[in-house]
Amino acid sequence: MDPSRPDRTHPMARPRTSRHAARRLFAAVGWLALAVLTWVVVSIVTGDTRVVQFTVLAQSLAPWIFLPVWVAAIVALIRRRWLPGGACLVLVVAQVLLVAPAIGSDRLPRWAGNAPTITVQSVNVWDQNPRPNRAAHELVESKADVLVLVEVAGYMQRALHRAGIDHRFPHQLQAVSSKTGTNDGIYSRIPLTHETLIHDALNELPAATVTRGGRSLRIVAVHIDGPLHGRAQWQSELARLRPVASRYRGPLAIVGDFNATRWNPPFRDLLAVPLTDAHESRGLGLTRSWPVRGTAFAAFGPLMRLDHALTNRDAAATRVRDVEISGSDHVGFIVTVAMKRA
Repeated sequence: MDPSRPDRTHPMARPRTSRHAARRLFAAVGWLALAVLTWVVVSIVTGDTRVVQFTVLAQSLAPWIFLPVWVAAIVALIRRRWLPGGACLVLVVAQVLLVAPAIGSDRLPRWAGNAPTITVQSVNVWDQNPRPNRAAHELVESKADVLVLVEVAGYMQRALHRAGIDHRFPHQLQAVSSKTGTNDGIYSRIPLTHETLIHDALNELPAATVTRGGRSLRIVAVHIDGPLHGRAQWQSELARLRPVASRYRGPLAIVGDFNATRWNPPFRDLLAVPLTDAHESRGLGLTRSWPVRGTAFAAFGPLMRLDHALTNRDAAATRVRDVEISGSDHVGFIVTVAMKRA
């Protein structure tokens, strides 16, 4: 036997070989994970939403999906593995830059202190809600001035009528989704004016004006089709909101289920109009609204914020808080919107 060559049959050689193979496999998996996360960063920056089932979901999870990289960066740098440590560190910096706009809160404009306000509650009630009567009672008992309810199935609509919504919120504007057959609507204690339905390829968005203290707030209720139903439709529906927001003069709030987060490029483009996200302005930018139930992901609790209230420069969210409604797969919210005087 050649003493210079290792004895592959020796029992000590096999564990060393196995450990070496395991390390190589672990390294390969690690580099693959870094490549995937790099793609997520690139897709957010460049506005790419291809491979929609993975890319859009990964973009939406930007505040959380990179967290293991922080641990990997620390471990690699402590062990003086400079190349993987440096790669991890680059992704850590990228995540900080991506998430930073959602962190912190905005100072309220001076005019908001004594401006008239409207309180709006927004809920995706879910077309498979197993507790319609309980949910309807909770909604009808809301102290909000206006309800924006989307994905209201026929049985939920009947439950709302039984609970007294026509008495408590008598001013109503509804649209029926041609895709799902559910209702999206505005229900108000305050009379609605300038009621209209904003048409899109498949859906109609209810829009109406409410007035208080001599100032009017334009409310647009939205329920954007999810990207998994069709990337082009999802993008076009979000893009359709940009001219709606940019052309309106006066206080405006676009409220509902956008099926998008600030890290999805089409929604980021909408914020650039500019519009302000109520949760972000009040220091709640990292809160989450979906899923609560109805999917395997719900076992981890809400993972992303799909439900938003967006205001223009003539309106400002002075307060926002999340509210769970029985049986819904979304966490709803109540937002108080101040209206700038002319």
